[in-house]
Amino acid sequence: MPRDGLSITRKFLLWYFRYPPFNPYVTVHCAIDAGPLLDYVARVNADGGPHVTLQHVVTAAVARAYREHPKVNASVVGATIVRHEHVGVVMPVDLVDDGGSADLGLAFVEAAETLSLRELAQRTRAEVHRERGTSGGPSWSRLANEVLDHVPTRVLHRALDAASRLARTAPVTRVIHRRFPVSVVVSNVGAAIAVPRGTMVRGGNLALPNRLVEIGSVLGVFRIQDEVIAVDGEPRVRPVMPFSYVFDHRLFDGVVAGRMLTRLTEILGDPQAAFGETGEPARPAGDARGRARP
Repeated sequence: MPRDGLSITRKFLLWYFRYPPFNPYVTVHCAIDAGPLLDYVARVNADGGPHVTLQHVVTAAVARAYREHPKVNASVVGATIVRHEHVGVVMPVDLVDDGGSADLGLAFVEAAETLSLRELAQRTRAEVHRERGTSGGPSWSRLANEVLDHVPTRVLHRALDAASRLARTAPVTRVIHRRFPVSVVVSNVGAAIAVPRGTMVRGGNLALPNRLVEIGSVLGVFRIQDEVIAVDGEPRVRPVMPFSYVFDHRLFDGVVAGRMLTRLTEILGDPQAAFGETGEPARPAGDARGRARP
């Protein structure tokens, strides 16, 4: 246990969310009929090969939608806007029950838009195993957490303040963005929400400070739940997936966000058209391959 009773994750978040001086973030709540998604995942996994989950399909859909709408693939860095060449996706990894000092890890997949659905599933799973220390050894972040776990909270916060100021200098900013070109966070925030009968999840808001690594947008996916929606003008009970999209209004406006979200829901409504029958569509000539960060 930490000396002050806090995990390293809680210590970090106490510092990270200590202030925002302003809130440029806008949240859009959506919900889609998840029937086609569930059917597609079942068909893909029936063919064998790397196991594909709903989270993988959502992440792949976000990467494709960002590739088609490059204005959303950006971050605010200091007083400028950086447009990313590829879509870098960060996914939180639950470590609460893993017995380590941290409650949360992060998996990062670079150039996610260049990966097929099966490839993205493999890379994501490899990153998750690395964060959890189940792939032959703990990740560098897990090792760092074990060390920082013994640092008093005040000392840790002062060190993070210094690191954050350093991260905003031009030379360091360039290094960070070369190493971690983060476009979007995709979080399965509803995975742990087992709501009682008669209760529904409608989403949540997030004001994310840009500290250390600037993040322009977040997509939070909630647990699929039965809801009554209109189908061909008639009420039907369907499996519905709520999700929330949070974006930095300094990067783009609601029109751009709306176009990206429209494309995202189109992909999720017909994933086979985007990813093929088996999750391995034909790759255009000269298309680059993505790689997960070591």
